Formats: sequence, structure tokens, C-alpha cells
Amino acid sequence: MDTNKLKKLREIKYQLCECCFFCKHAKFNIGAYHGTCQKHQYKHMKHTGTPRQMSIMHFGKCKDDFEFVPEDALEIICYGGWIEFAKGI
Repeated sequence: MDTNKLKKLREIKYQLCECCFFCKHAKFNIGAYHGTCQKHQYKHMKHTGTPRQMSIMHFGKCKDDFEFVPEDALEIICYGGWIEFAKGI
């Protein structure tokens, strides 16, 4: 990461937020903003069969069930120096 950018991010106390994208229960395809929650299910009104995984957006978060991804996964997600800004989550 550019030194001046890193300095400015620290200066403005930039922080990544707690959201589905960083939750261990979320599953997203690469580049997708929508995915599924592996913890929460629901029964779809129009379709029969087994309950479905809850559809989610990676910017969202449920109230009580957020669990941070493991540290090794965080390092992969936050490549390029961004991991520093996820420490407060």
C-alpha cells in the first residue's frame, strides 16, 4: 500500500466494519455482493423441500450472530495492508 495512503488512513482512524463479508458463517462467490448465510435458514413460501440458506448482502449483518472469520482467512481477504484496519472489529 502507498505510504501516504496508509498514513492518511491511520490519520482519519479508518476502520473496516463488522459485516457479513467478515463473518465466518457467510459464503460469497468471488466478486459477488450477495451470498448466503450458513447459520440461518428459512422455508421459502413458493418452493417445497428443505429449508434454504438465508440470502445476504456482504455489507449487512445480523444483530447477534456475527463471528469473525479465522485469522488466516482474514489475511487472505485483507491483502495489501488492509488487515490493520480490521483489528477493531
